[in-house]
Amino acid sequence: MNFSKLPVLAAIILVLSLTGLTACSSEEKGTSTQIDTSEDKGEVGGQTGSSSSAITDGSRLDTSALFTERDLNTSWSATAATKIVFENDKIQVDGNGAEAADNKLTLSAGGTYVVSGTLSDGQIVVDVTKNEKVRLVLDSVDLTCSDSACILIKEADKVFITLADGSENSLSDTGAAYVQTDDTMNVDAVVFSKSDLVFNGNGSLSVEAGYHDAVVSKDDLKFIGGTYDIKAADKAIVGKDSVRIKDGTFTIVSQDDALHTSNEEKEGKGYIFIGGGIFNIMTGDDALHAATAIVVKDGTINIPQCYEGFEADTIDIDGGSVSITSVDDGLNASLSAGGSSDDDDVAAGGGNTVQTGCYICISGGTVNINSEGDGFDSNGSIIVEGGSIVIDGPVNDGTSSLDAGTDILLNGGTIISVGSAGMAKAPSEKSGQYSVFYIFPDKISGGTQVDLLNRKGKSICSFTPAKDWSCLILSTPDLAKGTYTIKAGDKEAQIEISSMVSASSQGE
Repeated sequence: MNFSKLPVLAAIILVLSLTGLTACSSEEKGTSTQIDTSEDKGEVGGQTGSSSSAITDGSRLDTSALFTERDLNTSWSATAATKIVFENDKIQVDGNGAEAADNKLTLSAGGTYVVSGTLSDGQIVVDVTKNEKVRLVLDSVDLTCSDSACILIKEADKVFITLADGSENSLSDTGAAYVQTDDTMNVDAVVFSKSDLVFNGNGSLSVEAGYHDAVVSKDDLKFIGGTYDIKAADKAIVGKDSVRIKDGTFTIVSQDDALHTSNEEKEGKGYIFIGGGIFNIMTGDDALHAATAIVVKDGTINIPQCYEGFEADTIDIDGGSVSITSVDDGLNASLSAGGSSDDDDVAAGGGNTVQTGCYICISGGTVNINSEGDGFDSNGSIIVEGGSIVIDGPVNDGTSSLDAGTDILLNGGTIISVGSAGMAKAPSEKSGQYSVFYIFPDKISGGTQVDLLNRKGKSICSFTPAKDWSCLILSTPDLAKGTYTIKAGDKEAQIEISSMVSASSQGE
């Protein structure tokens, strides 16, 4: 139902579902099976298995298989490790498996290597067999490379970069173009890996990428903990197959996407998973851009500056806190996301573009959006099962606070959404919770407190939008049949919730 041609009289639609669909079900989303997480076959019991289909259904991600015991282990034997010291622009090696030449440290065998000291222009290269694992411990390292990656992982089964407890580490380039010496890869990041890469430990790491990207893995990229300060001329954190974050503190400033995945060709790949951590992100493009799915289970994600907040085929937020200020959409579920952050946004206003399989699902946590474009923009469905959502949406009548290609299903939680009315779309009659949809004939000024009052005059929901608005969508478990009043400054409208769909004009 499109309300772009409503008369100036206000309209109210109040919705109560009779369908009883289960939370975020495949029927609601139009999606199918589980994402593959089995790259660590044989490392830990229960981790084996083959890839399954449906790269677009993040809610079916098996989160128990995302991190192995070895990923989580940050301890190492100091006596068994090879020790490397950068001192006076020279490299000193004590142990086996490492060789230094022309300020390049090459690790040629699996094992543990502990590096410390300062090197003003040099490089660490990992080049072992595809069956070997390497732990690289950074223990107060300050490393700059003028013409390539500071850490270049050519081949390995898996590399663990462990930040030693209490250590402060720094990796940077000079901003000059990298010199390419291998036809099989285009090195374009301060930390560049062709293999699975894991960051863990309780130290800190600063990465400054003046040339292009900061951290890139051409397989899976994981962060278990640590503190990261990342500045990138292009993208900040890139995992081709996945980016998986269990914990950590991240301060990111990037010109392009802050977190990015690109593999949309192989089933079960291309997703971003956030299981915890603290994020402060300022970017010129998308904060989180996944080729397939974005899943947030926990953590605090603060994005005060971005083009779009999240962009992926599917977006699931089950917990944590997400705060986004965006130039365009806050959350965008679109099959155009793919592997590139340069795709045009095909989600037309009012949900005119329909793509089966796309969805935004909120089932827990808190989500706060301040968007110039759509607050939530899904080319498929929007589903709210729980949590607390506040959307301070667009003032442009070509956009709306909630834009869905198919249904807007409000089945639980609390949502307060305001924005322009030109392309406004009401919640679906298949929803499982009463919802208020109201359009004022004139815009309400930003800074005006909005309250929904019950018949006794008690406010059951309150919000102060920052921008001018005319359309209100509100749903809370506290709504029931009865009489309510919407109060916005000196404007009031009485509404009656008496049936699944009812309408009223302002002043009646």
